[in-house]
This record gives sequence, structure tokens and C-alpha cells, in this order.
Amino acid sequence: MATTTGINIVTDNLVFSIDPMNPKSWSGPNSDTINDLKSSSTGSIFYDTSGSYGANKSFTFDGADDYFSFPQFDFTSTHTIEFWINPSSLAEAGVTGYAGTTFAWGFDPSIRFFLKTNGQIQYYLLATTAQSYYTSVGSVSINNWFQITHTANYNTSTANMYINGIKDSSSPQNIAASGNWNYTGASNNYDFIDFGRNVNNNTVFYTGDLSALKIYTRVLDENEVLQNYNALKSRFT
Repeated sequence: MATTTGINIVTDNLVFSIDPMNPKSWSGPNSDTINDLKSSSTGSIFYDTSGSYGANKSFTFDGADDYFSFPQFDFTSTHTIEFWINPSSLAEAGVTGYAGTTFAWGFDPSIRFFLKTNGQIQYYLLATTAQSYYTSVGSVSINNWFQITHTANYNTSTANMYINGIKDSSSPQNIAASGNWNYTGASNNYDFIDFGRNVNNNTVFYTGDLSALKIYTRVLDENEVLQNYNALKSRFT
């Protein structure tokens, strides 16, 4: 069992954490700076990303130009990416079939999470070899919060997606075609982690709320994914 803290969040190998409800991470809608709680890294909010969801603070995106951005950091081989979303629209966002981009890691290598107009979550991978797309069977709906978790182990070429702590029936996916993941420093003009837009072409803006974002340098197992969901579900549901 991984080490946990007060509210029972898994912390082993947690290397990136943004929580807009934590004033150390974000002081609120009047601030255009976000702090990673696990390092000295800071991100910038562009345009009007701000707001709240009831009593639970979150980042709100208008679907037109809102996004925030962090510099990339080194990590290799295996990882877990987790975030909470509450879309307020599934309308097409400039590209056929796509309603928004929630998370986009760089250009090459790259990981991106797209929201489809039917509510399905699609992730795009490019490690060193080829582009690959994987789409969930499950879906999200507007005006409701969902936890999305993606795990990838490039040593075993396996990836999984979870929605609200439950493994999606599209998983596991064989990601061998993407090649071996290895990011060890800036390589081009897209070396950013962008939230709310597609990083390399400034399109497919997301409409809705985003919160509690985490990156781990290992694969969380099914029990740990569910543990993180249960730790925060009362805040969002």
C-alpha cells in the first residue's frame, strides 16, 4: 500500500500536483499564477481562466481562448496522470467530433486528452515511433464531475484508463506502436504542459471546469486509483 496523507491521497512518486482549492497552489480568480505543490515550478494562466464550482474551487474555461501552461519536466518510462473534469458543453470545438482538450503534454513526445462530442475520452500518444489514439467506451456528461485517470507503462507497453476510479472496458491498451517514452529536456517550441487547449495548434479549447491534477512517475494500481477517487469524491459529487 502506498504512503498517504491526511485526506488519503496516494503520494508515493507524486511529482506534480495542482489543486485550485489549496491557496498554496492558487490564490484564486484574481491570480494568473499557479504553483505546483510538489516542486518550485509555476504555471501561467492565459486570458480569463478563473472561477468556482459551488463551494469547490476549480479552474473554469470558456471554450474560446482560456488555458494555463506549465513547463515540462523530466520523467521516463511509466507514469499516471489524473484530473477531475466537469464539462459544461460537448459542442464541437473547431475539429469534427471533438469538444475540447483537457490536458496536452508537449509535441514530441506527447500525451493529450481530448473530450469527444459524445462524451467519450480519447487520449493521444506519441513517444518515439508513431502516433496512436485510444478512446474510452465509457463517457462523461455535462454539468457533472468525473475523475479521469490514465496509467502508462512503456516497459510493458500497456496503458489503462479509468473513469471515477473504475477501469474503462477499453483497457488495457497495447501502446507498443508509440515507442519508448523518454523526456529529458526541452526539444522544441512546444515543451509545455497545457490545460484547456491543444498545445501545438491553439485549437480545440475546453469548455468547463478542471481541478485536482496529478502526475506520478509510476503506474498506480487499481486499488490506488480508486483510493484517490474516494478521497475526493465528496468534494465534487
